[in-house]
Amino acid sequence: MRDVLAFTEAHWGSIQKETYAGRLARAFDDLVHFPELGRARPELGEDVRSHRIGEHIVFYQIRQRELRILRLHHVRRDIEGIAFEALPIR
Repeated sequence: MRDVLAFTEAHWGSIQKETYAGRLARAFDDLVHFPELGRARPELGEDVRSHRIGEHIVFYQIRQRELRILRLHHVRRDIEGIAFEALPIR
């Protein structure tokens, strides 16, 4: 997510970065409360789901009552061949 926000700030400024950060945070909060909001993506892996947030798609899993973010990609990016495993928490 840091890369997405850094790119947003570099191209559209800090106000847009903060606006988009808020939008992402609200969407992640929605997914925590309504994890089945996203579309099931069995072709990408066990329990993988996706949900569009603006110009990005978040890929995630619901495991043991925990929302695990796998990837955050721009909608134009090809996802073929990308591993959908949990990212380390930073």
